[in-house]
Amino acid sequence: MTAFNNVSAAEFIERLADVSESFGRNAGVGAMETAGLIVSFLDEHPDWLGAFMKDGWAGLPHDFNERGSLTWMAVNGNVTHPRTARYARIVKKMATSK
Repeated sequence: MTAFNNVSAAEFIERLADVSESFGRNAGVGAMETAGLIVSFLDEHPDWLGAFMKDGWAGLPHDFNERGSLTWMAVNGNVTHPRTARYARIVKKMATSK
């Protein structure tokens, strides 16, 4: 546990909004969607809160979008769960490694 586990809700929301807006602007994606990805990951992995509060986006693992708890609307219009995306990636990798 780190000292960041004592962060107030207001501090977290402010940091989340700042990081999401900055990343979204630089990556050409929506800040609201970015915030949702971060919340989804932190809900499933609250032990990463300290790293996020300290380092923002850079404090999260590169595959955090597949390790969250919330569903999202895929490009094909299907509502997708992160677990489904992880399984699909693993199966695809297994199929192409033969």
